[in-house]
Amino acid sequence: TLIKELKVEGGDNVSRNQTSLTSCNWMTLILMILLVLVTIYPSRLIAVSYITVALVFSLKYPVMGVVGWIMGYPYFNIFTDATGVIGYFVLSPLIIVAFISQLLKKVKIGIPVKVMIFVLILITNATLSLLFTGSPENSTISFGMLLMAVFIVILLINVIRSNPKNLGIINQSYIAAVVAIFISTLLTDNLFGAGRLSIGESIRRVANVTSPALIILYIDLIMRVSKNNITLLNKRMPLWLTILLFLVSVVVLVSTVSRGAIMAVVISGFLVLFFNTVLNKNKGNPVKRIPIYIVGFSLVVWAIGFVEK
Repeated sequence: TLIKELKVEGGDNVSRNQTSLTSCNWMTLILMILLVLVTIYPSRLIAVSYITVALVFSLKYPVMGVVGWIMGYPYFNIFTDATGVIGYFVLSPLIIVAFISQLLKKVKIGIPVKVMIFVLILITNATLSLLFTGSPENSTISFGMLLMAVFIVILLINVIRSNPKNLGIINQSYIAAVVAIFISTLLTDNLFGAGRLSIGESIRRVANVTSPALIILYIDLIMRVSKNNITLLNKRMPLWLTILLFLVSVVVLVSTVSRGAIMAVVISGFLVLFFNTVLNKNKGNPVKRIPIYIVGFSLVVWAIGFVEK
């Protein structure tokens, strides 16, 4: 639905040359290296360097503000410990600067009607919860975080509107974040150590970033089986690299032992395969789908048993 809402509006507003895919790929790689470094050597200098570099990038390419937020999300606790400032406040300037940069490019800011209705309902429910909660001081912080999330959604929509190719850059940022998490935990002996995988003792944020990365890679593999020349990334990767990144994402997500995220990914993946089979006219060889169906159904059964335990 989001893609349908945004399908043409972007090209008319801003030149297709607004975003250099090669430049954004290199910028993402630099941010990934800084995240690994801040995990191994947690210091204020490296944390500030990450924010500074991401801010400079977002001045040129607003989409990099969103990328910086997504990749830095699992590292909130590390940023908090390194700077002495709550992680949300450390990363918030990325979104604000990206939004201002988007305005300076004279891009028309707008929100699709369906998204606006959803946001209004969400804010209304949150406001009522804030008024009738037994702990207003704690709810105020959560309400502020909700408003920031809404602001990020608005920025995300308009960044994609300005250039649809930005969607591929954003999707790749999830995968880059998972690679950074994998390398960080591997080098700090946290990947195969005792306990659940986390970054700065944050399990939920690691699972929340890994889940969409896993679905993005899974859809990319499904598109290959379906003989569709479509990718959710800005460029289709070699098959071996897609499979490798998919397996890395699986290892990271399972290592978090986050039952809700695992259940959501398994069910979503099965539904993606089902609807792709039903709705896709160019289905390819149906025999190739049988093993995928068997694996998909087995994963759903496993996930249900895993959650129950």
